[in-house]
Amino acid sequence: MRDSVISNISVDAIEDLHVLLDNTQSSDEVIINSVVSALCNTLNVAAKNNFGTVIVNKPHKRKRANVKKWFNIECQQARNHFHVQKRNFSKNKTSQNKTNMTAAS
Repeated sequence: MRDSVISNISVDAIEDLHVLLDNTQSSDEVIINSVVSALCNTLNVAAKNNFGTVIVNKPHKRKRANVKKWFNIECQQARNHFHVQKRNFSKNKTSQNKTNMTAAS
């Protein structure tokens, strides 16, 4: 497998990188970044040619099938508040948490 990856590396791209490094006299950050980027692109192309690419499917967004006009933001906040109080009661069954849960319902 290693030999197949090496054989997929473009010889011309490596020669271009070698010439670019030989002509570089200073250690300017921009030049170094461009050389590193070119090297990464060369290796990425070789890996894609050898292993291929994977297309990741985007998750489908769920459509709200049954939208009720009466269920507004106030209802949603009250429902969320009830669920918070219900979770608090299920974690810690005290009389105060039970009172808060029943008051929220």
